[in-house]
Amino acid sequence: GRDDFREHAVIEQVPEHLFANPDLAPQRQILERIVRVLTRDEQFLAAWLWGSFARGQGDAHSDLDVHAAVADDA
Repeated sequence: GRDDFREHAVIEQVPEHLFANPDLAPQRQILERIVRVLTRDEQFLAAWLWGSFARGQGDAHSDLDVHAAVADDA
């Protein structure tokens, strides 16, 4: 629903302010890899970070919720 959009952030690069805590280094490294891989793919259109990190509430036990849009060449 409409409330879902309050819980996401469009990813163009790793959002520094969301990963400033050194305890979040593992999630930051994973997200950096995701961004690097997606931005190199010609079919990649956009990606969004959802959940606790998008709300600025991520911690060392949080997972990364990433949605990606790709071109449909069907």
